[in-house]
Amino acid sequence: MQNKELLVLEDFLREAYFVVNTAHVIDVLKQFKQGKHHMAVVVDEYGSTVGLVTIEDIIEELVGEIYDEYDIKKQKLRKISDDTIIVLGDENIKAIEESLNVKLEEEDVVTINGYILTKLGVIPEIGEKFVIGNLEIEILDSTKKFIRKLKIKRL
Repeated sequence: MQNKELLVLEDFLREAYFVVNTAHVIDVLKQFKQGKHHMAVVVDEYGSTVGLVTIEDIIEELVGEIYDEYDIKKQKLRKISDDTIIVLGDENIKAIEESLNVKLEEEDVVTINGYILTKLGVIPEIGEKFVIGNLEIEILDSTKKFIRKLKIKRL
């Protein structure tokens, strides 16, 4: 530091905002908006800290990954071999078709997540493997709402 004056953490502190772990997401979002909070310490029924939640965490769980100027854009499609790729669930079907030289027979969806949900009717769990058409699919990461990452192999 060029400045001889020492900076003390106390100078930057803000009073912590707390929410209970049983609070409904919509209520927490309203509280964030009303109080102009961006994060909260999450406590349980005993007042013990169980985590930290940000407004971005909540919104991403509802609508999917959000990229801002500080995030490095994640690579959505990574080619492992000529017949195998790893992709994020929000990858466009056209990119997958081009990468694996296949045609996916679904016209009403845009993403691989939508394609799989349309075919299976459920959100598969992490570790599940299944075959759709000439593709072997393995779920690498998912939530209760959507598939985050998967491995696709052309058979």
